[in-house]
Amino acid sequence: MGCLAAMYDYDWAEADRRFRLAFTYGPVSMHVRWQRTNFFLAHAGRAPEGVEDLARARVEDPLNPAVLWALAVALRAARRDAEADALYEEVVDMDVGYVSSIAAVVLSGNHLARGAIAESLHFAEVAYARSPQSPWAIGQLAGALARDGELERSNALADQLRPGTAFGAPFGLALVALSAGDLDQAADWLEKAIEQRDIWVSFLLNVGNIGGRAMWSSPRWPRLASLMNVPIRAQSSA
Repeated sequence: MGCLAAMYDYDWAEADRRFRLAFTYGPVSMHVRWQRTNFFLAHAGRAPEGVEDLARARVEDPLNPAVLWALAVALRAARRDAEADALYEEVVDMDVGYVSSIAAVVLSGNHLARGAIAESLHFAEVAYARSPQSPWAIGQLAGALARDGELERSNALADQLRPGTAFGAPFGLALVALSAGDLDQAADWLEKAIEQRDIWVSFLLNVGNIGGRAMWSSPRWPRLASLMNVPIRAQSSA
């Protein structure tokens, strides 16, 4: 219920209440702990709490990919980018299915935001090879290819997402727009993704993954923040 309150209702106070209830009766399972950080703390301006908790959880269960992923999310939200990306790479190397694919998308977007096109394209190809039907993998590869000058393949991939009405397609097309630096078009697609309650929107906009920090300097950020009921903090995209 805490996850639903956060990711689908954008009711952060209710999410806090639910997770507090989940932590009332011990011992608290690892599953509850990583979900609280992954779906709530890292998105609600409380990333350091998640880093502290999951750093301990990592010692207890060092090969748990969900813990590594959620710790990386919290580290990224806390602006500890190098540490976050190192953990995302560990998850990619584990090759444990879905979570490894989305970790590759995150790394691709993070590298692309830094102008590291070759590295971005590598991780985008990894994500697409593992999850070729996923809109986020399609969109990120299309964006990375466009930045690398491979427009024909990029356009063919982006066409798989158009007209952008299927679930997940708006988010994928937002990644294409972000890769091109078209923040206005990205905002259009992100609004549609928010309407769909696509959970990856919050990982991009509130955590700041996959190039999402660029949106904080966009004139459209206050509107996007209001749709997710998050405070319009003075944020820097650096």
